[in-house]
Amino acid sequence: MGRWRESWRIFRRCLKDAAFRGRVQDLGDRRKEDILAEGAARLLACLQQDGRLVDFLREDIDGYDDAQVGAAARSMHRSCRRALDKVVTLAAVIEGRERSPVTVPEGFDALAITIEGNLGARPPLRGVLLHPGWKAVSVALPPVARGRDPALIAPAEVEVK
Repeated sequence: MGRWRESWRIFRRCLKDAAFRGRVQDLGDRRKEDILAEGAARLLACLQQDGRLVDFLREDIDGYDDAQVGAAARSMHRSCRRALDKVVTLAAVIEGRERSPVTVPEGFDALAITIEGNLGARPPLRGVLLHPGWKAVSVALPPVARGRDPALIAPAEVEVK
């Protein structure tokens, strides 16, 4: 019933608000893959803006010693973590510390939980948590400014002399 009410609310607003109607129509003309790609680009733009993640990943670090890479990574890690926390609320797929005992129930989501070891065992499965996994509880990406290419991660920077 919730989706029907939401659809009705959107329909009524479209009748009254031409600008809103245009935005809804623009959404309807787009493919799901394009919308997801834009979201990924916006997240990457946030990580680049606050933590320079793309610059770091694109840099050839073979010529730097471990201390230089470590110093850069520590600062970038802090900045990227803050940026990620601003836009995505994460939760563990399975609560618990790594290397702690867990039980995987019957009917578990095989895409959310990867089983290693005795693959012939039948649920409920008892094992050790190797990694808790991550899922996005909420995502609040900033909107793309009007007229800006949604695929733009970071603008070029030019110093004029």
